[in-house]
Amino acid sequence: MTDYLVAILMFGGIYALLGLGLNLQWGHTGLLNLGLVAFFAVGAYTSALLTLHGVPLILGPVVGLTLAGLAAYPIGRLSLRLQDDYLAIVSFGFAQVVQVFIINSSWTGGNNGLTGVTRFFPSLDVTMRLYLQLVVVLALVLLTIFMSHRLTESPYGRLLRAIRDSIEAVGNLGKNANDYRLAALVLGSAFAGLAGGVYAHYIGYISPDQFDSTLSFLIFTGIVIGGSSHWGAALGTLLFISLMEATRFLRDFEMLPVSDSQFAQIRLMVVGVVLVLVMQRRPQGLWPYRHRSRRARVRAC
Repeated sequence: MTDYLVAILMFGGIYALLGLGLNLQWGHTGLLNLGLVAFFAVGAYTSALLTLHGVPLILGPVVGLTLAGLAAYPIGRLSLRLQDDYLAIVSFGFAQVVQVFIINSSWTGGNNGLTGVTRFFPSLDVTMRLYLQLVVVLALVLLTIFMSHRLTESPYGRLLRAIRDSIEAVGNLGKNANDYRLAALVLGSAFAGLAGGVYAHYIGYISPDQFDSTLSFLIFTGIVIGGSSHWGAALGTLLFISLMEATRFLRDFEMLPVSDSQFAQIRLMVVGVVLVLVMQRRPQGLWPYRHRSRRARVRAC
């Protein structure tokens, strides 16, 4: 039972990295990236393929996050000059293209996926490896929160929020808003690539069906629940994904006399009701972002 709870926290931590990347794009900059799962897949497959060909394990996720960020650059360059809706359309289309490419490429394993991906701490026993993996993931989440906080509390972060609120006003101040938006898109996608690399080496097996576009909407839901602060995005995503994973096996207790398909529908309906109730009570999320001015920080010191 303990190992199962640790596994749920592992998935929650990995998806929290995705939530932090999306929060930087959507929560702080207003970029509607519906293709987050594509950058997650780029990081996962890049890291898995490199390590399968003898590259050291530590370099796999690093190269994966780099390629995920580079993949976001042309998408942002093409779409951010147009209206905001175009980024949503282009990014969603990119996610479909990536999935089709993975399915139809022999070197990615096609529908069969990639097996035998090198795991973290392979020389240790299963229990010790599980706990050390959790420590690594939580450390990466905390490091990402720290970096995101330092970024959004800087003048650059204040400019991102100004772009989110009124891109026309930022343009009137002589700032090139598209360059700042592009940087936020690339950095958030790099976070998603890092999450993908960690995911691949934790699971040890990846396939195209693990990178369905539904995952992007689940991460959006986690941010809505948690709020636009970095802690809120991470904890909201972790709580929501953990709830989804934990309720998956309630059917084994035979609490309701229903079939498996009916239970899956009831499970999603209950999660939806919880989401509605949270939004009624906390429309800004459980932990909304509250910017403190420089003067307020000085007084607090």
